[in-house]
Amino acid sequence: WKVNDRLSVALGFSIRYFEIELGQMIDAAGIAGLRQYNNPAYSPFDVRQQLKGDDIVPTVDFGLTYRLTDDLTFGFAYHSRCHLKVKGDAKWIVPAPVKALAPMFFQNTDLHANAVLPDRFETGLAWDATEQLTLSAGLTYTLWNLYDNLAIHLDNPMLPGMDTLESRKGWNDTVRVSVGAEYDLNEAWSVRAGYTFDKSPINSQYVDYLVPGDDRHLLAAGVSWSKESWTIDLSCFYEIIEDFTV
Repeated sequence: WKVNDRLSVALGFSIRYFEIELGQMIDAAGIAGLRQYNNPAYSPFDVRQQLKGDDIVPTVDFGLTYRLTDDLTFGFAYHSRCHLKVKGDAKWIVPAPVKALAPMFFQNTDLHANAVLPDRFETGLAWDATEQLTLSAGLTYTLWNLYDNLAIHLDNPMLPGMDTLESRKGWNDTVRVSVGAEYDLNEAWSVRAGYTFDKSPINSQYVDYLVPGDDRHLLAAGVSWSKESWTIDLSCFYEIIEDFTV
């Protein structure tokens, strides 16, 4: 909605489908004290664990742009958090030795878990340096501290007293920095380029392998073609991932 010549606001609603699938090998021989726990070497007592669940959640997006001067525009956007209530099932592929010694353990069951995908705040400035050239810069702040713990609850215990699979996360809030430029070649064609530094939210004290967790540099380029009320965009980016050392 264009409020006036300087201010425009926008509101959007999204329906997001979220699915998670986790696979892991459980060292049943280590649990039973037959060898050092979590020994990566093969054992005939290794149990394959498969967890799967999903959820559908609504989210809200809000944005505004305000023209500070004829050449300088400020932008702000908010993307709401998602409260996920995941439901699914837990399955174990149990080898014959474990079935023979402990047939009551590792029984397939339903699961449920709660998780939060965080709020995201974005701000940006665009400067019309010339009639053809626009320069821009932006910051994105993400409340990743909300991802503090991952707890998956089993309807029936996997082992005696083990009805919750819990993993500490302790993620940190992050700031993502972007700069870019757009140049109009003529009335129909525009080209653009940009750079983004994306800081990893992962706490090295609790690092895991569920997601790529390294700082990233993104180099992007694109081209647009416009005619009347139609615009077609094409873009690509190259991602440089730093090593993560703990």
